[in-house]
Amino acid sequence: MEMYKNIVEDAPDMICVISPDIQSQVLYINKTARCILHAEPAQLVGSSFWNIVHPEDKMALFRALTAVSAFKSVGKVERLRCRVVTDNPGIYVSVRMTLANGMQGIVCVMCHEDPLSTVSRVSPDGRACLM
Repeated sequence: MEMYKNIVEDAPDMICVISPDIQSQVLYINKTARCILHAEPAQLVGSSFWNIVHPEDKMALFRALTAVSAFKSVGKVERLRCRVVTDNPGIYVSVRMTLANGMQGIVCVMCHEDPLSTVSRVSPDGRACLM
């Protein structure tokens, strides 16, 4: 089990688990949050996932979360593109999200929409990041 935890923690995509209720509370988030959101994972755990989504993209995310929640037993997977906030006020990053039900909540995998057009950055732990 430790091997899987290490793979998830060091994955190049941001992986998080959010509560399946309307608050969509962040229950877990891997350290790639530093690269995509430019925020520490510990700061995001316990906060609402809605806080990081661009206001114009919240309806699309709501539809995707509703679809995933409604089809728990079928293993429904939803994909969408949206913008998420960074630690720089007013600066959003375009990402692709994949959502599915997991054992502990809704699993969200997030990656940069177009990593080739992004600027490289190094996170505080020395890992290469994309901006």
